[in-house]
Amino acid sequence: MNSAVKVVPSLASTALLAAVAWAAAGPAAAQSIRSLGAPPSAVFTIAKGISADGSTVVGYSNSASGPDRAFRWTADGGLRLLDVFPGSDGGWVQAISGDGSAVVGQHVFRSPGGTTHSRAALWNAAGQASDFGAVLSSTSIASVAMAVSSDAGVIVGFVGDSSVSIPVRWNAVEGTVVLPRLPGGPVYGRATAVSADGSVVAGYFSTYINPKDRPFRWTAGTGTVALQLPPGAVRGIARGISADGQFIVGNVVTAAGGRPVRWNAAGQLEDLGLLAGWTLPDARAANADGSVIIGSAVTKEGDRAFVWTECGGIVPLEQRLTEQGVDLEGWYALSEAHAVDASGRFVAGVGNFNGSTRPFLADLGPGAGRSPDLDRDGAVGGIDLGLMLAGWGGTGAADLDGSGEIGGTDLGLLLASWGVCGG
Repeated sequence: MNSAVKVVPSLASTALLAAVAWAAAGPAAAQSIRSLGAPPSAVFTIAKGISADGSTVVGYSNSASGPDRAFRWTADGGLRLLDVFPGSDGGWVQAISGDGSAVVGQHVFRSPGGTTHSRAALWNAAGQASDFGAVLSSTSIASVAMAVSSDAGVIVGFVGDSSVSIPVRWNAVEGTVVLPRLPGGPVYGRATAVSADGSVVAGYFSTYINPKDRPFRWTAGTGTVALQLPPGAVRGIARGISADGQFIVGNVVTAAGGRPVRWNAAGQLEDLGLLAGWTLPDARAANADGSVIIGSAVTKEGDRAFVWTECGGIVPLEQRLTEQGVDLEGWYALSEAHAVDASGRFVAGVGNFNGSTRPFLADLGPGAGRSPDLDRDGAVGGIDLGLMLAGWGGTGAADLDGSGEIGGTDLGLLLASWGVCGG
């Protein structure tokens, strides 16, 4: 009994000292932002996807002369252009596999009359292009590969023509599988995202009556299931999915305006909130467990990227970086965030850099995707403290600063968020 009594003051003293030390130390210095560059004569260049470890970013560039070019960027190799498919007018990237081995999107074909159609594209790790549209469908005029599983074994997207599109899922064993429509007569649909193991697909169907766009979640066991929409919704669109398949992100629109949202595995809706004066928000991607979500919204200054976390809510990406001491010199605006790595640390998107539209890679720090709400019950309290102390000196989810060891700084971060996620 006596020894137990002595432990409590020791833990309390440690917690207090850790909190004071954390507050005095301020943010870590790992945070940064960099422009990924652009090909010669580029009008604009956009980052669209990122590998699970954040080491590889992909996107595309529009040129004043010549075809649109897909690219792949790494810190060691810089920006490298991917092959242009023969006969096409270039390519647009939509996503990269988690392991970085495959890039998907579309080859663009423009007719002399100015019309454009797309064929699903697949680039391998060497940057070689193939016509994946022929694999998805031998009869469809148009197709787009929207997302790819972590090992590139599953690819999702849509096939069709100018009047209809059909959501599809492909793997080497089953080939192309058409995802069943939702009840209510939707006209066309798109599969927009897939979980890391390829088992969960997200997307939306569209029709001519409200809600005009209806988000869905598909698995082999459940089939196509509608996601929850608020009363009076005009539309709802699913854009991205967490690697574990537990959360789908996107947006909903009602008469009151648009909201960025997250749906859980049961299809239930969670409003992520919106800053004053922001409109037309769009949550585009999530980290591995859905605890970090990125996207963009329209403000009076133009489009602005945001980051949402379970305990921090929605924050402009520019604000998040400046509060962490990052110098944004040269960046007039961080306009859109399109992708986030598995940890929630690295965010890729597009902004205005020295007057040009350029892709960026933002590093939010090693602990960016880690929440002090360790039991994920919506509050930081005694259970979370107990979980952290049980793992003291080791590694795991309680290593909030990403240092590789659970210690005093992590305890300070947890105590600073005590309550309903610090609220």
